[in-house]
Amino acid sequence: MPTSDERTRAFDRARAAEATRLPRIQADTLREVERQLRDATTAITEQLRGLADGLRRSQLEALQREIAAALEAFRQAGTRTAQAAADAAWAAGVDLTVVPLAAGGVAVVPHLNVRSLVALRTSLTSLIGDVSVRAINRINGQLAQVMIGTTPAHAA
Repeated sequence: MPTSDERTRAFDRARAAEATRLPRIQADTLREVERQLRDATTAITEQLRGLADGLRRSQLEALQREIAAALEAFRQAGTRTAQAAADAAWAAGVDLTVVPLAAGGVAVVPHLNVRSLVALRTSLTSLIGDVSVRAINRINGQLAQVMIGTTPAHAA
């Protein structure tokens, strides 16, 4: 049977190890969202490279649809990423308590508030959706400037 000091040291080691999980989850999630934004930016940039100053309205409208589709793909991927990160963060939070206690010789069964997790996931999903809506509005504004001739296509 481990002594009290051994249980305390085991608890402290396990707590320190578990405390590093959430920052890793956050950093990994940020890197994934940034990668998805780069992918969306690349797709949009490729579309804009093909523009000439004298674009017809139908070409711009088609471009707007393609950009909206690229941003919708980003929104969906970002939502999946945010939901996975929320799940991982939730598990890390539970483990931050349970694992060190178990290492110290104390067994506990946590009571999880599922409504809190659902609220967290909903909030993260809403943030991702808001980013794509703002991006679509900004891009549409630039394309409108090209359409009315106030901004050359290569400058948009």
